[in-house]
Amino acid sequence: MPNPINLCSDSIITYWIQQWNNLPGTVRDSFYVEKDTTYNGLEYKKVRAGSHEYSGALMREDTLTGKVWYKPIPIAGHSYNSRDTSEMLIIDLNINVGDTFDLGYWSFGFTGKDTNTNIVDSVYYIGPIKHIRFKTPIIYNEKLEFIEGVGLNIGINYRHFPSVVGADYLICSYKDDTVTYRNKHHGGNCDVRFGDMGAPEVKSISVIHVYPNPARETLHFLFPSGDVTIKLTDISGRIADVQVIKNDVKAIFDVQHYTPGIYLYQVITQQGVHSGRVLINK
Repeated sequence: MPNPINLCSDSIITYWIQQWNNLPGTVRDSFYVEKDTTYNGLEYKKVRAGSHEYSGALMREDTLTGKVWYKPIPIAGHSYNSRDTSEMLIIDLNINVGDTFDLGYWSFGFTGKDTNTNIVDSVYYIGPIKHIRFKTPIIYNEKLEFIEGVGLNIGINYRHFPSVVGADYLICSYKDDTVTYRNKHHGGNCDVRFGDMGAPEVKSISVIHVYPNPARETLHFLFPSGDVTIKLTDISGRIADVQVIKNDVKAIFDVQHYTPGIYLYQVITQQGVHSGRVLINK
């Protein structure tokens, strides 16, 4: 049974580390599934990122047909709001060699000058994982691929800006703490940095993300990579839990045994302290 991204399981936290090769240079960014939502009677997952240029999107999938749909979320007053915000099909795992697929501007390759590249070049498996490769060239002399359980090797947001094609590249993808995909060009290194490529390093997440809120079983923190201490206290100030994170961008707290109520958190980084509150429900 096709299972392109497996966003539909509430027990799995999916996120991607992506490389952007646009002005002002090459940077990293993190994309993650934030929460469930309903739009026009359909069930979606909301996807967010650390980049201020990316407003987020709604995604839904049909695991019986191997299809994934993507709907950009507009940013109020943002210069990119002229883009198409209608729902679009971004993955179909049932197409075969010789079939065509609407890849938007990626149908012309990342140079925008190639033609007839949105044709399936090959279908192959690495273990149980299905790959659908197109003729479409991407950066590093690779070709665009749909990857079962992952998405695409250029990232899930490739149709977000319909008139902009950058040299995007998926570095790694994760489900919970398990790596489900590693890049080819960087030797599978999920922690690759780009300070030596002519652009300043940009942290993978520019702000602190805490979700879900309210939380029932697990509470997730996403933050800039580095050394981070996270403290959770109840409303009286009693410490409920502390985690010290080294060289990572995420932390997960098991809160299913917490007494329901409001909890305060502190995320202590080298840049300062980020504080907030979260509601624990049962």
